Amino acid sequence: MVALSAGAQDSTLKEYVGKYIFPEGSIVPTAEVYLNGAELTVNSVQGSSVMQKVAKDTFALVSFDGMAYYTRNKAGQVSGVKVVVGDIVLDGVKEGVTAFINRNQYFIIDRRYAVK
Repeated sequence: MVALSAGAQDSTLKEYVGKYIFPEGSIVPTAEVYLNGAELTVNSVQGSSVMQKVAKDTFALVSFDGMAYYTRNKAGQVSGVKVVVGDIVLDGVKEGVTAFINRNQYFIIDRRYAVK
């Protein structure tokens, strides 16, 4: 597994903690992000690395010479991550957080059966 660690010491690092799931067939199926003291750390099947905070939602993956860009949903919650290491780009979603719902796609109402 990959472990990422961010040396920033603010309490907002907790919002990145969680399990991130990547598309089927990815070289990393999941990654677990956790706090290790004051550092943010991620683990995956590819190993681990310290994440160095560059800016809000942007971290350098020190051990892999790559970057992690976190995304947020409309409510402002961390909902996913884009990991870029060399020519590999992985987009993952945070387990347990809704990224986006298109209500028109999921709720189709047939007005013929509506209660009057």
